[in-house]
Amino acid sequence: MNQSIQEPEDAPVPGEQHGGYLATFLDQPYIKLIRESVHKNLRRIIFMGVVSGIANGTIVAIINAGATSQQKNEGDLIRYVLMFAIAVITYLYASNYLLTQSVVHGEAVVRRFRTSIADRIRRSELTAFDELETTQVFVALSDNTNRISQATLPIFNACGAIVMLSFCLCYIFTISPAAFIITIVITFTMVMLYMQVSEHVEALYGQAYSSEKSYFHMVQQLLGGIKEVKMSRARSDDIFNNFIQPRAIEAQGHKVNANELYVRNLLNTRLFIFLITASFVFGLPAFSMIENNDIMSLTAVALFMFSPIGAVVEAIPLLAQANVAVNKLRELEKHLIVSEIPVSETQEEVATKAEGMSLQDANFSFRDHEGNPVFTVGPVNLDIKPGEVTFLVGGNGSGKSTLLKMITGLYPLSSGSLTIDRHEITDENRTWAREHFSAIFADFHLFDHFYGLSDTPPEKVNALIEQMRLSHKTQYRDGSFTNLELSTGQRKRLALIVSLLEDRPIYIFDEVASDQDPEFRMYFYKEVLGELKAQGKTLLIVSHDREFFGMADKIYRLDYGKLVRPDI
Repeated sequence: MNQSIQEPEDAPVPGEQHGGYLATFLDQPYIKLIRESVHKNLRRIIFMGVVSGIANGTIVAIINAGATSQQKNEGDLIRYVLMFAIAVITYLYASNYLLTQSVVHGEAVVRRFRTSIADRIRRSELTAFDELETTQVFVALSDNTNRISQATLPIFNACGAIVMLSFCLCYIFTISPAAFIITIVITFTMVMLYMQVSEHVEALYGQAYSSEKSYFHMVQQLLGGIKEVKMSRARSDDIFNNFIQPRAIEAQGHKVNANELYVRNLLNTRLFIFLITASFVFGLPAFSMIENNDIMSLTAVALFMFSPIGAVVEAIPLLAQANVAVNKLRELEKHLIVSEIPVSETQEEVATKAEGMSLQDANFSFRDHEGNPVFTVGPVNLDIKPGEVTFLVGGNGSGKSTLLKMITGLYPLSSGSLTIDRHEITDENRTWAREHFSAIFADFHLFDHFYGLSDTPPEKVNALIEQMRLSHKTQYRDGSFTNLELSTGQRKRLALIVSLLEDRPIYIFDEVASDQDPEFRMYFYKEVLGELKAQGKTLLIVSHDREFFGMADKIYRLDYGKLVRPDI
């Protein structure tokens, strides 16, 4: 279900293929995206946009013609009323279709981005996801998609307004070629100024996005370390005064500067309309270039152009923001583009028992941006058979979490091999290999719903809750636990319940017994691990509880990425 919104590989450089400002407009990221979205209905949408603009412009012509007719007492009132009604109905129908379609396609683009990025996250390599910040994902999926959604309606409306302005120009030409030339010169000057300003506005919004992303990162740091912040006035003042507040000020400054340019454009628009109107009323009559009867008609058209020009001006900053949003969403997609190969339909099923797993000369390296290794785990040689309990010990930073991710296939090996149930694990079957493991990592996440286990009988879950001595705290009902506001140790017990219900052949527990009272710790090592061992499960336990080391069939220590057998 990969619904990635792809950009053509050989996309033309703006202005290169069609030439001029039209090509620059059509090649903007947001416009290209909308064109791709509406390609099946593009002709109809363009047609309705043209009809809407022409009908809107026709209304002005009919009003002017009707007013002139009434001045001359020509008695054509009914005919003009009917023409006016037809023009209004046509305008309303075409505009309704155009603007409704803008919402439909705009929200479709948002939905495709959101589902595509979520799909890529679940399929991407964990190494690619580890490089992301949570704030980057949430800003992309909330703020940026909202910018696209909010921009669509005004931009489609502006396209109809451009058609209407074109019709008004043609109508002005029929009244006075001199007035038409003046209007074209002033309008061309206005457009040139807009094009210069719009690039600057887009750059400012891009800078504002970067500042906001940095701001949200710092707020995440504040929320995550709120206890530590409250324990130190110096730390609290430093993170707020030197990081959070400056980022907020930067974002404010960039947005203010961008909106100042927008306000300048808005005022310039009104100035241009005033100049056009003044040239019709004062300039042309002074040089006897227009009949007095035509002055009112030209003035009415000029004033009528206020609204569509305002619509175009309103769309300019929204288009700039939408372009920035599309670029940021594409950057996130490209970062996640290294996706896993889906499980083949012919792949072997995962059994509840496996013939163990082993690592042979396995290595994994974290690398910097230049590709140089900064920390390596390996080479690791490890062999665990069914019915065996293997303990893994090691200090903080020794590489235990990395080794567990290597074993479970979350991190692809830099070299060496991983074998599970006599199958060597490659990129093609790594997803299948993961199905053999039920793991509780040190940074485990406890879901609020039994995803993937929704058919589990409630009585079975509640029986395990009773065994874990949590029945007074929570129950299983309607596919989820009734209460998750628990201590860390209690949450680990709930994670253990889910793990046991998965019934996988290989179990990995990272410090599950920590944060537990002595009574439950004894229960975990003696009862839970004992039962899993009796079932022939393969068990790898990260533990520092030396009093229970006697339960292990094998014990390994990890020191600075190297696996050794300790003398314990």
